[in-house]
Amino acid sequence: MVRPAFAMNRQSEWRADLARQVSPLYAADSRVRAVMIAGSVGRGVADEYSDVEVGVFWSEAPTDDERRALAEGVGSVPAGSLSAFESRPDDPAGEEADEDIYVGGDRSSGFNVEIKHKTVDICERVLHEMFVDGVPHDDRLAEAVAHSIPLYGHDLLARWQTLIARYPAALATRVARERLRLSPWHLAEMFADEGDTMLLREQLSYTVGNLVCALGAVNRVFVMPDKWMAWSVERLDVAPSELLRRIHRVFALAPHAACREARALVEETFELVDTHLPDVGVEELRETVFEPGSRCVARSGVSLDRLNPQCRHVAERVAGAFAGRPAVVAVTLSGQFSLRRVSDYAAMEFCVVWESPPSDSSLQSAMSSVCGGVAGSAARPAGSVKGRRGRD
Repeated sequence: MVRPAFAMNRQSEWRADLARQVSPLYAADSRVRAVMIAGSVGRGVADEYSDVEVGVFWSEAPTDDERRALAEGVGSVPAGSLSAFESRPDDPAGEEADEDIYVGGDRSSGFNVEIKHKTVDICERVLHEMFVDGVPHDDRLAEAVAHSIPLYGHDLLARWQTLIARYPAALATRVARERLRLSPWHLAEMFADEGDTMLLREQLSYTVGNLVCALGAVNRVFVMPDKWMAWSVERLDVAPSELLRRIHRVFALAPHAACREARALVEETFELVDTHLPDVGVEELRETVFEPGSRCVARSGVSLDRLNPQCRHVAERVAGAFAGRPAVVAVTLSGQFSLRRVSDYAAMEFCVVWESPPSDSSLQSAMSSVCGGVAGSAARPAGSVKGRRGRD
């Protein structure tokens, strides 16, 4: 779990030296409890494209003006590079603020130092829930701490590293179960049949990333499913044979061959999880993933289980408002949410397919159910509603 001693590569060494020069500027503030090097430099595997990521942990969140003043003591801070400090009650692990600072020049000529800010109380809460209560959270915080280089606040960081050194079975089971709730496999096969290469690659990338995370839980280690894949796979003692080579093959083979290779990895991962984490309930997950699909399918395959509680509540409310009406054929979640590309600015888009154009009163009635009686101008006139039957 905790980063063992390693030989840092040369690209990491000088970046770490730069972070050590930056650290005292933040440590001088009495509210700063710890400073660490994270990211690829913390793991010792930086390359020529890597920036240096510095984590700063506060007893209370600084103001944007205070952060800017500190950042300008390090280097150039381009407009728009300093994000607001956000508290997220529904996702405490997502609490963070950051800024990009350029040392020795501007955005085009300087070297990027990325400062990430978190509060100690939130970090303590997240790590306690994960490693004492066994409640999954986004594990980027734990991964960063586990492989960090402490620069200030060594006692606090050492205590956190000791806490996360024991990866409890309950957490491993829940992480593996969540990660193996994969999209229905018939979607990948359909994309291969239709020659939709981009959709297929997206589906396979999502699948492979989740498999690696599930195997990380089996091995009780943190992985990076979206970056540094080789580094992650090297840390998996329990894994399908030749895993990294086969992952590369998934994205190099022709569509149908890629599907076959990826399916073999899914099956082997299910077997390994069943052996090492029997409480996951692999059989039920396998049946769900490989259940034969209907001829007409929802193309995205996103599960409402993967939405946060607030978005899931909205989706269920919209579906309930329309689904019971005789003329409604289907209700789908579309847009960025259906593609799993959700940002802070993403709206929830829904598509309601009607047997025939609905009346204004029918639309107003449904929207009143969704909005709690305040439909306003949200409902379109019946003549502007677009509807069609069929798979898409």
